[in-house]
Amino acid sequence: MRDIRRIFIHCTAGSQKQTKNDLLREFKAKGWKSPGYHYVVFPDGKVEQLLAEDKISNGVQGYNSTSINVAYVGGIDNKGAAVDNRTDSQKDALSKLVQSLKLKYPNAHILGHRDIWGKTPVKWKKQCPCFDAEKEYAYLDDIKLEKYQDSTDSVPVKAEYVPLLQNSPKEPVSWWDKIKALTPWNKKK
Repeated sequence: MRDIRRIFIHCTAGSQKQTKNDLLREFKAKGWKSPGYHYVVFPDGKVEQLLAEDKISNGVQGYNSTSINVAYVGGIDNKGAAVDNRTDSQKDALSKLVQSLKLKYPNAHILGHRDIWGKTPVKWKKQCPCFDAEKEYAYLDDIKLEKYQDSTDSVPVKAEYVPLLQNSPKEPVSWWDKIKALTPWNKKK
């Protein structure tokens, strides 16, 4: 099992009409043996796994052996300029995916690709993922992997969790409601 220390968030830096096959062709054209991301989130909120988590992707040079790489499709406008153009469905699905990964790898630090060059924009070699991922997902540090109470038993959340890529998650409603309440765009203003 790999020692996951970082969960990197990316954008594909392409059209929001990119498909899974488009991305795989792009990686192959670059000569990569593995995809750049473990997971990709499409504009409709669909999440596709491109690579098993126990395999090393090509997301961030020098960090891949200890990282999970996640991307949303998009990140540029129609003129090719960097922009956070995530749909609401993408934001929601990306948040759920990152939450599931954080539960699986509680000691992993969540970063945007650009954050490897620091917090000063002039030092960034890329704008990716075109938003402050570290800030947006900081609320996940408040989620504790403690026991929850359901009507029958007390079970560790981590042991009960089923990955979001399955269509029938088995996490308790009370646990999910807690996470939804912590999600920044779900909070009432």
